[in-house]
Amino acid sequence: MDKAVSKLSGPGVELEQALAWLAEKSKEEHFSLTDIWGVLTSAGIMKQMDPRHLSEEASRNATNPYPIYCALEKHCFSNGPLEGKWFELSPHEAGFTELNLFVETSLLGSKFQNGVLVEKKPEMDMVRLQGVLGCALAHGEAIRD
Repeated sequence: MDKAVSKLSGPGVELEQALAWLAEKSKEEHFSLTDIWGVLTSAGIMKQMDPRHLSEEASRNATNPYPIYCALEKHCFSNGPLEGKWFELSPHEAGFTELNLFVETSLLGSKFQNGVLVEKKPEMDMVRLQGVLGCALAHGEAIRD
Protein backbone atom coordinates (compact mmCIF):
# COMPACT_ATOMS: atom_id res chain seq x y z
CA MET A 1 0.00 0.00 0.00
CA ASP A 2 2.87 2.35 0.81
CA LYS A 3 4.23 1.92 -2.72
CA ALA A 4 0.84 2.79 -4.27
CA VAL A 5 0.36 5.86 -2.06
CA SER A 6 3.91 7.00 -2.79
CA LYS A 7 3.35 6.68 -6.54
CA LEU A 8 0.03 8.55 -6.47
CA SER A 9 1.43 11.37 -4.35
CA GLY A 10 4.74 11.58 -6.21
CA PRO A 11 5.68 13.39 -9.40
CA GLY A 12 3.42 12.97 -12.39
CA VAL A 13 3.96 12.27 -16.05
CA GLU A 14 5.87 14.84 -18.08
CA LEU A 15 3.55 16.90 -20.29
CA GLU A 16 5.67 16.02 -23.33
CA GLN A 17 5.08 12.30 -22.75
CA ALA A 18 1.30 12.76 -22.53
CA LEU A 19 1.24 14.99 -25.61
CA ALA A 20 3.38 12.51 -27.56
CA TRP A 21 0.87 9.74 -26.79
CA LEU A 22 -2.01 11.99 -27.91
CA ALA A 23 -0.17 12.99 -31.09
CA GLU A 24 0.35 9.33 -31.98
CA LYS A 25 -3.28 8.38 -31.29
CA SER A 26 -4.63 11.44 -33.14
CA LYS A 27 -3.51 9.81 -36.40
CA GLU A 28 -5.87 6.87 -35.83
CA GLU A 29 -9.34 6.54 -37.32
CA HIS A 30 -11.29 6.68 -34.05
CA PHE A 31 -9.40 9.35 -32.08
CA SER A 32 -11.84 11.11 -29.74
CA LEU A 33 -12.38 12.84 -26.40
CA THR A 34 -12.15 9.39 -24.86
CA ASP A 35 -8.44 9.35 -25.68
CA ILE A 36 -7.99 12.74 -24.02
CA TRP A 37 -9.87 11.47 -20.96
CA GLY A 38 -7.59 8.42 -20.91
CA VAL A 39 -4.49 10.64 -20.87
CA LEU A 40 -5.97 12.87 -18.15
CA THR A 41 -6.79 9.81 -16.06
CA SER A 42 -3.45 8.09 -16.68
CA ALA A 43 -1.13 11.07 -16.40
CA GLY A 44 -3.11 13.23 -14.00
CA ILE A 45 -4.61 10.74 -11.56
CA MET A 46 -2.65 7.50 -11.96
CA LYS A 47 0.60 9.38 -12.70
CA GLN A 48 1.73 6.87 -15.30
CA MET A 49 1.38 6.28 -19.02
CA ASP A 50 0.87 2.53 -19.16
CA PRO A 51 1.55 1.23 -22.69
CA ARG A 52 0.80 -2.40 -21.75
CA HIS A 53 -2.10 -4.34 -23.18
CA LEU A 54 -4.67 -6.04 -20.97
CA SER A 55 -4.28 -9.34 -22.84
CA GLU A 56 -0.67 -9.47 -21.59
CA GLU A 57 -2.11 -10.13 -18.11
CA ALA A 58 -3.69 -13.44 -19.22
CA SER A 59 -0.74 -15.57 -18.15
CA ARG A 60 0.38 -13.69 -15.06
CA ASN A 61 0.79 -15.22 -11.61
CA ALA A 62 -2.59 -16.37 -10.27
CA THR A 63 -1.78 -15.09 -6.77
CA ASN A 64 -2.37 -11.54 -7.99
CA PRO A 65 -5.94 -10.25 -8.26
CA TYR A 66 -7.44 -11.04 -11.66
CA PRO A 67 -8.35 -7.77 -13.40
CA ILE A 68 -11.96 -7.52 -14.56
CA TYR A 69 -13.29 -4.21 -15.83
CA CYS A 70 -16.78 -3.20 -16.88
CA ALA A 71 -18.51 -0.29 -18.53
CA LEU A 72 -22.12 0.69 -18.91
CA GLU A 73 -23.62 1.08 -22.38
CA LYS A 74 -23.84 4.81 -23.10
CA HIS A 75 -27.52 5.00 -24.09
CA CYS A 76 -29.00 2.96 -21.24
CA PHE A 77 -29.76 6.14 -19.24
CA SER A 78 -31.83 7.70 -22.00
CA ASN A 79 -33.41 4.64 -23.62
CA GLY A 80 -34.41 2.72 -20.49
CA PRO A 81 -33.43 -0.90 -19.88
CA LEU A 82 -31.39 -2.35 -22.73
CA GLU A 83 -30.10 -5.80 -23.41
CA GLY A 84 -26.34 -5.79 -23.39
CA LYS A 85 -25.94 -2.76 -21.17
CA TRP A 86 -22.91 -4.15 -19.27
CA PHE A 87 -19.67 -4.52 -21.18
CA GLU A 88 -17.13 -6.72 -19.42
CA LEU A 89 -13.41 -6.89 -20.07
CA SER A 90 -10.77 -9.28 -18.74
CA PRO A 91 -7.31 -10.34 -19.97
CA HIS A 92 -8.95 -13.21 -21.87
CA GLU A 93 -12.14 -11.81 -23.37
CA ALA A 94 -14.30 -8.72 -23.80
CA GLY A 95 -18.02 -8.51 -24.49
CA PHE A 96 -21.60 -8.57 -23.31
CA THR A 97 -22.65 -11.44 -21.01
CA GLU A 98 -26.37 -10.75 -21.54
CA LEU A 99 -25.95 -11.14 -25.30
CA ASN A 100 -23.36 -13.93 -25.08
CA LEU A 101 -21.12 -11.92 -27.42
CA PHE A 102 -17.40 -11.99 -26.68
CA VAL A 103 -14.11 -11.56 -28.54
CA GLU A 104 -10.57 -12.17 -27.41
CA THR A 105 -9.34 -9.07 -25.57
CA SER A 106 -6.47 -8.72 -28.04
CA LEU A 107 -9.10 -8.22 -30.80
CA LEU A 108 -11.04 -5.48 -28.98
CA GLY A 109 -11.45 -2.61 -31.45
CA SER A 110 -11.12 -4.84 -34.51
CA LYS A 111 -13.93 -4.98 -37.06
CA PHE A 112 -16.27 -7.97 -37.24
CA GLN A 113 -19.17 -8.78 -39.55
CA ASN A 114 -21.62 -11.55 -38.64
CA GLY A 115 -19.14 -12.83 -36.05
CA VAL A 116 -16.25 -13.04 -38.53
CA LEU A 117 -13.10 -10.93 -38.14
CA VAL A 118 -12.85 -8.69 -41.22
CA GLU A 119 -10.18 -6.20 -40.07
CA LYS A 120 -7.73 -6.70 -37.23
CA LYS A 121 -6.82 -3.50 -35.38
CA PRO A 122 -4.02 -3.08 -32.83
CA GLU A 123 -5.06 -3.82 -29.27
CA MET A 124 -5.86 -0.79 -27.11
CA ASP A 125 -3.23 0.08 -24.53
CA MET A 126 -4.12 0.68 -20.88
CA VAL A 127 -4.15 4.48 -21.38
CA ARG A 128 -6.93 4.25 -23.97
CA LEU A 129 -8.79 1.61 -21.93
CA GLN A 130 -8.77 3.93 -18.91
CA GLY A 131 -10.49 6.52 -21.10
CA VAL A 132 -13.03 4.03 -22.43
CA LEU A 133 -13.76 2.46 -19.06
CA GLY A 134 -13.75 5.75 -17.14
CA CYS A 135 -17.30 6.49 -18.39
CA ALA A 136 -16.97 10.18 -17.50
CA LEU A 137 -17.75 11.23 -21.06
CA ALA A 138 -20.58 8.76 -21.59
CA HIS A 139 -23.54 10.75 -20.32
CA GLY A 140 -24.16 14.31 -21.54
CA GLU A 141 -26.32 15.34 -18.59
CA ALA A 142 -23.69 14.15 -16.10
CA ILE A 143 -21.04 16.18 -17.96
CA ARG A 144 -23.17 19.35 -17.80
CA ASP A 145 -23.75 18.84 -14.06
